[in-house]
Amino acid sequence: MPDISLITSLYRSDEHLPTYIEAVESVARDLALSLEVVIVANDATDAERHLLDTFALSDVLQVTLIYCPRETLYASWNRGIASANSDIIGFWNVDDFRTVEGLQTGYTHLSGSAELVEFAFEVREGETTKSYPPQYQPDSLSPKACTGPFFMFHREVYTRAGEFNPYFRISGDYEWCKRPPVREANVVRSDVVGGTFIQHDSNLSGGRNPRQHIEYAIALLMNGGYHLLRPIDPTLFQQVWAEWGDNTPAALPEALDWLIGDEAEARYADYEHYRQASVWEQRRLTWTARLLGKPTPVERFQPPASLKAQASS
Repeated sequence: MPDISLITSLYRSDEHLPTYIEAVESVARDLALSLEVVIVANDATDAERHLLDTFALSDVLQVTLIYCPRETLYASWNRGIASANSDIIGFWNVDDFRTVEGLQTGYTHLSGSAELVEFAFEVREGETTKSYPPQYQPDSLSPKACTGPFFMFHREVYTRAGEFNPYFRISGDYEWCKRPPVREANVVRSDVVGGTFIQHDSNLSGGRNPRQHIEYAIALLMNGGYHLLRPIDPTLFQQVWAEWGDNTPAALPEALDWLIGDEAEARYADYEHYRQASVWEQRRLTWTARLLGKPTPVERFQPPASLKAQASS
C-alpha cells in the first residue's frame, strides 16, 4: 500500500502532461515515502493516452489510470478516491506543482491525530509569484476561508462527510469543507508551502469565472450561510440551479427571493458597478450615502436582518 495517494483529474491536458509527469516523478524520487497518483482522464485523446500509458510504466511511483467519459471535476475526484490505495489523500492538478516538504508534512500529521492538513501555498501568474498563508478556517463559512489547492485529508473524514457533490463544477471543494463533519475534524494549519498554483485563463477556479460566485451562493444556501450571501447574477443563478434538476438543494424561500426576486437584477447591477469602481469612487459613494442618511453601498449589498438571523455560524 502506498503511503500517499494523490488524485489528478484531467481533460484536454496534452500541453501540461509532459511537465506534470516530470514534476511528479521528481517529487516521487525525492520523497522518503511511497507515492501513488490516481489519474482520472476524461474523454482522453490519443495523445493523452500515449503519454499516460507510458507514464503508467514508471518505476519510481505507482500510477493508477482511469479512463472515463467526460464528467465534472468532483465526480472524477470521487472516482479517484474510490480507487486510491492509501488512506492519506490529496490532489495534484495537472498544471500545478506540489512540494516534497508539503507531502512529507501532510503524511506526518495524518499518520498521527490530524484528519485534514491545510498548507501555505504560492500563486504564479506569468512572472509574478505571490505567497499565501493557510486559508482554511473551520469556524467560518466564508468562501475566503476555504481549503487551499494543496490540502490533504484522511479517508476517515471523507467517509464521515460524504463524497464531493458532483453537481458543482468549480466550488465543490468549498462546499465539502464547510460540511459539519469536516469543520469538526482535527485540522492542522501548516505554514509549510504545499505547492504552487499556476494562474492562467483556462483555470476553472481563481475567481475569474462568474459561475464560481453562483456556486458559492449555492454552497452557502446548503450550509446555512445566509449572512454571507452577496448579490449574484440572477439569470445565471437560475440557469445553474436548473442544471441540478431533481437534485436541487433545499433553500429558504426568503434567501432565494433576495438572490433572484424582483429587485435582484437591479441590486446585482449596483453591486457590480460598485465592485468595479476605483477606491476613490467607492469612498465617494459611501460618503455621499452617509451625508444623505442612506444605507452605504456595503450595507445595501448585505442580506436583510431577518435572513441573517436564520444563518448558521
